[in-house]
Amino acid sequence: MVRGKHRLAHHVAEDPIAAAIKRAEAATTGKILVTLASHTGPDILPAAYKAFVRLEMHRAGKRNSVLFFVAPERREFAVVGDAAIHDALGQRFWDELALAMSEKIRSTDLTQGLVFGIERVGRELATHFPNS
Repeated sequence: MVRGKHRLAHHVAEDPIAAAIKRAEAATTGKILVTLASHTGPDILPAAYKAFVRLEMHRAGKRNSVLFFVAPERREFAVVGDAAIHDALGQRFWDELALAMSEKIRSTDLTQGLVFGIERVGRELATHFPNS
């Protein structure tokens, strides 16, 4: 699901993102959410963690939710994986994902960068937390 249907929604095309989430979640017990934010404070990562908790993503039974937290007006994003998916993949995966998404966003646009990230996370979720 894409959250943030307000003045920031024009920064992304919701349909391709929603379709990528639906495809990814069909193969896993994990949950993926994209949210748009306008005010994040000086550092986006603490704001992303706060949103993760506020959205109760940490309450998923298998601790395998992933939040794509985007501040489009600041041209920043963060990807937060819950404990189990983070433990399965390690910090290196998240660092490489952020770099690859940044490159995709620069070469195409924000929507395609998010779709790329969702698809990549979806493959890992399906591997480590398959939908039985």
